[in-house]
Amino acid sequence: MRPARVATIPRPVAGRTGSTKGPPTGPTRTLGRLHDLVDVGMTPAAALESATRSAARLLGADDRFVTIEPGKVADLVVVTGDPFAVHDLHERIEGVWLAGTRAV
Repeated sequence: MRPARVATIPRPVAGRTGSTKGPPTGPTRTLGRLHDLVDVGMTPAAALESATRSAARLLGADDRFVTIEPGKVADLVVVTGDPFAVHDLHERIEGVWLAGTRAV
């Protein structure tokens, strides 16, 4: 898909979590997918939303996922620096939480 066409796709768009960039397993796979989406023309903010809020909404699961609050299920990756600087996110991971428990 050409970058000029990505901007014309109707929203919402859901990004998948598999990727060829970044760590190969776990929730950090999404970080590589953000890189891929930005490379084809999405803004970093739109790419992040497509991998989180839009994906949960399209699956009908936004009542259980997306926001960080009691009663919701979440995997969380915390990075240093600008979270919208997606090309090196996997190098700036400070912590990973899986279903509320710190894993890294």
